[in-house]
Amino acid sequence: MRIRDTETGKEGEVPDGWWGADHEDGGEFLWVEHNWGCDCNRALLLARFRGEEEPENPPCGEGRYVLLDPWWERSVTETIETLRGKLKD
Repeated sequence: MRIRDTETGKEGEVPDGWWGADHEDGGEFLWVEHNWGCDCNRALLLARFRGEEEPENPPCGEGRYVLLDPWWERSVTETIETLRGKLKD
């Protein structure tokens, strides 16, 4: 899964197994309805995942920072193939 800033085009990869990925619903609630669904928190996470300095007081909102290929939207087959590919590396 990646986070994209729709204003700058910057993207950052959310590390596999990162907080919420192993949650019962795949983290969907946490990323869509809870704290990680707000632009302010996604701005901080994007900076962390890119190794950049975190912005100070990023504005709240919904829509600027979008999720690409979220875990919970992947089929079981896609997930298995992704994991198999990582084991080969």
